Formats: sequence, structure tokens, C-alpha cells
Amino acid sequence: MLQTEKIAARNGEICVVIRQGNTEHARTLRPESLSSTNVIPPYQSALHWGTYPIKLSRPRIATSAHSQMSSPPPVERFKGTGWEECEDFISAIRARALWEGKQRDAAWKADFAAPLFSRKALSWHSRLPEEVRDDWSKLEIALLDRWPAPDDDEE
Repeated sequence: MLQTEKIAARNGEICVVIRQGNTEHARTLRPESLSSTNVIPPYQSALHWGTYPIKLSRPRIATSAHSQMSSPPPVERFKGTGWEECEDFISAIRARALWEGKQRDAAWKADFAAPLFSRKALSWHSRLPEEVRDDWSKLEIALLDRWPAPDDDEE
């Protein structure tokens, strides 16, 4: 007997996991490939090829946090006043990237953050090498090096 185990959406694709006995079969589909609410599994069963209905009423793909939040998470300008502000800024950039569906796009995050630096932080950011300014992974490390957490193990 076939049983639909999981249906998940990520990066504009739908992943369907179907269980047949003790075996799971996964299939990734793009929304434009769905002509109905049926999915053809990526294997031939012992009996025949077939379509197995799953309950998808016009699939709504959640590629970002847009579906969970109605407005983008706010991101305040970063002035470079200290660790707490730095931590808040990094968290806000990450949250906004997730909301935009750009959580894995280091260049997008760096570009988004660039105009938000002001005062001391703007002066510091402007002097960074271009390869650091253009890559959020490197920029985040530079931020944490410049505004480190206090040494007193508080979390």
C-alpha cells in the first residue's frame, strides 16, 4: 500500500515522500510540472505505473518567510555603538534575508546591509576590503571581530 508521508516546499519546488511498506521514495517537483493534484512516483510498483492522489489544493509554495509574516522584519541602521547593537544588526539581516528567501545568498545580504551602516560603522565598513564588503559571510566575521561579545560568558 502506498502512503503519502510528507509534502514540503523549498526554493520553489515541492518534495513529496511516498512510503511503500518500509521503503520511502522521494520526488521533487516544480509547480509548473503539476497538471493536476496527482503525482507520478519515480518508480514502477510491482503492479503498474500509476498516479497516486495527494491532497494539494492549488499548491502554495513557501519559498521564504513571506507566508508567515505580512510585513518584512525591520532592520535598523548600524552605528557601531557596541556588541548588543552588532548582535541585533546581524540577527535582523538574517531575519530579513529569510523573509526575502535569500538566506543562502551572501552577496544579497552584504548588498542589503551596505546602506544601513552609519557613523562609526560606516567609516569602518568603507575601509574594509571589497571582498569582505561584498560577501556577508566574511562581513559577519569582520563585524564580530570589530564588536566582539563580552568575555563574561553571558548568553
